[in-house]
Amino acid sequence: MRRNSVDIGIDFGTTNCLISFCDENGEPHLLYPKDPVDPGSPLFPSCVDSDTTSHTFGWQAVLDSLQRRIPVLRHFKLRLPTLMTKGGSVPRDSAYMASQKMFQGLFREFAKQHPDREVRRLVVTVPESWLVGDDQVAVSHLDSILSGVSRGLLGQARNIERTYVSEPCAAACYFQHAHQSRFSRPFQGYVLVYDHGGGTLDLSLLCMSGEAIVRVDGAGIADTPPLSWALPAPGQIGFGGALFDRLVLEVVSRRDDRLAARARDQRYREEWLAAFERTKRHERSAIEAALRDKTVRNAQATLFRASEDATAISLADLNEAYGLAFGVTIPDAIEQFLARMQALEPQLGPAIANGHFKLLAVGGFSQAAHVKASLQQVAERISPQHSALGEDLAGDEQWFAVAKGAALVAARQTGYLPGAPLTFGVVAYRQGQPEFIELLRKGDMAPMRAVQWRTERFKAPELRSSGGHIDYYVESGGERRVFPGRQSLNALLPGLSASTEASKMSQMRWSVGCRVHQGRVQVQTKLVAGGQAPDRRYYLSDIVDLMNERVDERVVLDVA
Repeated sequence: MRRNSVDIGIDFGTTNCLISFCDENGEPHLLYPKDPVDPGSPLFPSCVDSDTTSHTFGWQAVLDSLQRRIPVLRHFKLRLPTLMTKGGSVPRDSAYMASQKMFQGLFREFAKQHPDREVRRLVVTVPESWLVGDDQVAVSHLDSILSGVSRGLLGQARNIERTYVSEPCAAACYFQHAHQSRFSRPFQGYVLVYDHGGGTLDLSLLCMSGEAIVRVDGAGIADTPPLSWALPAPGQIGFGGALFDRLVLEVVSRRDDRLAARARDQRYREEWLAAFERTKRHERSAIEAALRDKTVRNAQATLFRASEDATAISLADLNEAYGLAFGVTIPDAIEQFLARMQALEPQLGPAIANGHFKLLAVGGFSQAAHVKASLQQVAERISPQHSALGEDLAGDEQWFAVAKGAALVAARQTGYLPGAPLTFGVVAYRQGQPEFIELLRKGDMAPMRAVQWRTERFKAPELRSSGGHIDYYVESGGERRVFPGRQSLNALLPGLSASTEASKMSQMRWSVGCRVHQGRVQVQTKLVAGGQAPDRRYYLSDIVDLMNERVDERVVLDVA
């Protein structure tokens, strides 16, 4: 039986995941878990059984943890950028295996609910830092996971086309879709997407002109302040809702000796946090009402019960936890980012003044009452004459904007035009001096399908560094950083080998080009003179150790 094709988008979150797909009319819909603990919610908790032989994930893993006290893994997404690739092989540690199991569960659930649909294209959303800068290695790991999982579980005879899009850009695509549906015309102007999830905070500025959506620039925060015993090691919990939950536990433990004693047990602590996260979401309206009510006299009064052991949570507890890490950081992050964008984008200031600007808050933690209050204050300061806080997405639509936007991108129902994520090039050594050959410029339209070639023809000695490899450079933050490739020149230039004679090598010339493929920079080399050989392709993150910033300090130059 011939199956209908479908394009799906996945919001791969620190705390929860969502799946969305487009119907025949191009309208995105969410996939809902079967028999969830949280009825009517499309959220799949990012939680898996720690047993390598088990396939338990999502709500069932949460239940197993709470009722059967089975060890589970959470927040594994945040550890993907920290995994080291050794000897060209992908690490098989707990974060990698947990992510693999999570996607296996998601794909099984989709295939079970839609057995007549064949997935054609898959878009997975990731943090800004995974596509821009030193965390690109995380996308390499993610792509390795998906290459086998999607093909094996969705029953495809061919590889699924996989693409990685930043979470804010996906949300902006859904914002434009919703605006078009509501007003019968596209939004014209700038959208600053504030995406605060369970572990990361991303900010992206996008320009919307006609039906085109172009990313101007973006930034992300994912580091953990080392605050107390209640927090795991930096890099494992991130800067978002999961950190806030742990801060609440710390604050309450200071006044509740019984809770403090019990919370020293890791399993109990995880159970408490899981219960609090669910209750906090259900009590969102009560928290918002308490924050709005300026006449509340007793902030110490119980606002709700956090867990099955009836831990009392007050407004004062939430206020204190929020102030420890977020109260100042959030407004400062937005205003500093916007000031930098106004310096880069001359039209942004007039657009704000004329009301052609929206601050769009998406992601789970962005919907927390305290975060929403901070965002409202910032929006009023940015544009006091106009309503800058995006109102096109109401209620839970802000939770689901990233997933639905990913499905729209997968179905090619948006005008999103990805820009190059960074300025990147190779270093040629001519007459003993480094010459920086630009292959890609940050912000320019990224070459996605065809390779963008340089016109220069290079001799092998010009591309050989003192270490016998090709050097690459990246520009960011006003600094040019040079990274040595990990592979030899023979492995990177087609037609060249250790046995190539010097006389033949002198006749050989190569071109170098690149494109952005699946969210990563892909380099391609071509033999254009002196012989014939197939082109060679390789990902920048596979050959350059960007994550550890192993930089040749002698050629770090200020390019501001």
